[in-house]
Amino acid sequence: MPIYENGLIPPSEPPDVCNMTVWQAISSAISGTQIKSGVEFNNLIISRDFPTVNQRDKAWWRLNSDLSPGKYLYKYFSGFWIAEFPIPTTTRKRYIFIGEESQLWSEDDGDGQNPDTTPVTELTGSFWDVDEEFAGRYPQGAGAFPGVEPPVTIQVANNYGTGQFSITPDNMIEHWHYIMQGEQLNRGAALLGPSNTAAWAGGGFGAENYVTLGHDDPVAKPANVGQTSKVGKKAEDVKPIPMQPPSRGVFFIKRTNRRFVVAK
Repeated sequence: MPIYENGLIPPSEPPDVCNMTVWQAISSAISGTQIKSGVEFNNLIISRDFPTVNQRDKAWWRLNSDLSPGKYLYKYFSGFWIAEFPIPTTTRKRYIFIGEESQLWSEDDGDGQNPDTTPVTELTGSFWDVDEEFAGRYPQGAGAFPGVEPPVTIQVANNYGTGQFSITPDNMIEHWHYIMQGEQLNRGAALLGPSNTAAWAGGGFGAENYVTLGHDDPVAKPANVGQTSKVGKKAEDVKPIPMQPPSRGVFFIKRTNRRFVVAK
């Protein structure tokens, strides 16, 4: 296979080359071309290895170890070959990362240092950091919540909501509690009216342990007249109700102030 003077190796001709259009043939040739060694085009160096000292005034497109095109176009500056990271430090975008936080510090050619403990510079440190504003929170589209009264609107970058709540009288529908008449217990008894009630006098829950009273009865007043069986806990012991839907943990990440990739 012939080698071009500029170090390019042309691809083998496909068997159906005669049936291709001119543009298909050109595309096939370009996509199959390999680079055998460092190539220099005016102000551009294309190579796997570092350019020479005499080539530091040129741009360097670094190839991967398998000679496939690399991600960055480098320029020599202050003793380093550096390339602008493609996502600017000022971006307001956020990204999702699945992995350990320590793995994030090496993502996209970061140097593995924790940006919370090691200050980031334009040439050193991690390119990414966890956005703690999203810790334990879901992203929510800004605007008015539909069907909520009174109306609630969430603004961009504002936090809203809670992970749990406690029931208070304001959360309950108005209702009444009744006590059944003693002799009707265990018989599917009807509820009593306002002028006649029953109180539990202690013991079991059979009819014999209930005392039938009128509201104006001045004599028969057991200690728990007017009370039903106690339910629930004291206010200070009540456990709030969780509101957490099924979820999966991820990191929301943001750019740090590191600006350049340094060739190594």
